[in-house]
Amino acid sequence: MAASDKQSYRTNSLISRLMALGCPFLRSMEESVVVRVVLTQGEARARVLSWLFDRFLTDLPLNHQSTCVSKDTAILTSNFASIGLCKKENVALIEGRTSLLQQLLFLESLLDLVEAASSKESVPQLEGSCRFADTLCASERLDSSVFAQSLNLLPADIGHHLDSRVVSGEELKSEAESLCSQLEDRQSELHSILQQHRYEEVNTAVMHSCVKTLTVSLGTLAQMVTNFCQSYEVELQPWVGHRQPPTLGPLGPLCKRTATLWNHISKILNSLQQLETTLQGLQSMPAMDMYPACHKAQETLQQCIDMVVPVISTI
Repeated sequence: MAASDKQSYRTNSLISRLMALGCPFLRSMEESVVVRVVLTQGEARARVLSWLFDRFLTDLPLNHQSTCVSKDTAILTSNFASIGLCKKENVALIEGRTSLLQQLLFLESLLDLVEAASSKESVPQLEGSCRFADTLCASERLDSSVFAQSLNLLPADIGHHLDSRVVSGEELKSEAESLCSQLEDRQSELHSILQQHRYEEVNTAVMHSCVKTLTVSLGTLAQMVTNFCQSYEVELQPWVGHRQPPTLGPLGPLCKRTATLWNHISKILNSLQQLETTLQGLQSMPAMDMYPACHKAQETLQQCIDMVVPVISTI
């Protein structure tokens, strides 16, 4: 039952393909009539075959109807040898005297050739592919690259730096044993940690209340952020980054210079106060009269103070 269904399906597919090609000898015919015409020997079958052969082999004598209906076996064998039908039993295949399965296979192959020949726009692409294949064959060693059992996808300069050494079984076994021992150590550490630290069980009610509280807090925070963004855009943004800095009048540079000089004078006065404190400390030392160098330092320091005071008074 399955074989008959498959054969019926192939027959219907063959008929639909013939009708799609637009064979002029099968127009306005029912499917049952087309099956009888194509799969039964006779002049109608010979005309259909001649039309199919003429679609992809225009330079052969097969496009003459008298060739397909000829009774001379030698003529048929000579003509059909040009398309690969070289055996004597192939004449019976052309005439339609073979089994139904052989007829279906022959006609399906013939239709494949006709459909392939009808796509003439792919000829430039085919020629380009052939030229590319010729270039590859001329530039590469076919015995070492094309027909090699192992394929190297990387260039030679990159593959040279990669470690392509095949690892032995003993090395794999030792590596696996090392990994197993490390895994056992980690499992023992995990077990000891679980024994030392007791984690409380999850309380669903507490977790639910925490989630609700967090949800409310996040909602409040989102509302506060929204209010701040609105207040910033309405009240603060016009005053930030868009206003020109104020221009100072003639009194501004004078005040700025006065403040700068006052800072310098304050620093100098603080330094003089420190010098005076140091000088008083030196004068109060009991060993002042014993070392002449101290008198010299005191005189030098007093001279520096006398020179600085007039300068400050001029400022």
